[in-house]
Amino acid sequence: MNFANILSGGHTLYLPAAVTTIVFLLAWLPSSIAKYQQKGTKFLLGNRSDTSALSGWGGRSIRAYENWKSYFPGYIMAVVLLSIKGGITPLMVNLCWAYLGARVLHMMFYCMGNPTLRFLSFLVSMVINFYLLFKLM
Repeated sequence: MNFANILSGGHTLYLPAAVTTIVFLLAWLPSSIAKYQQKGTKFLLGNRSDTSALSGWGGRSIRAYENWKSYFPGYIMAVVLLSIKGGITPLMVNLCWAYLGARVLHMMFYCMGNPTLRFLSFLVSMVINFYLLFKLM
């Protein structure tokens, strides 16, 4: 399947997985901004010998990213195994996009300090991930 087919709506999980991975790889950015704001450039460029926690949204952004790092491998494994198995449906593709949306919302709500919406967005991402994994059986 070529790139044009992926963009034209071919039933593949590659595009949502690739975009999710790119967003995941950039999710460290909010915590770096907070580190710059709270500790300065010297800290960012140094050896990080200061291990004191960030306060406020900065600390929450670190915890949100750590949470995403914990659950990302399970999602990617589900996508890879489903792609190998075949039988991808439009629902699965849409759920992969919904997973990305839920994880981005989870990070936003975590940084904002809203535990209810944070939990709901986390729950959505987990239900999607388990659905994808159960489709392997």
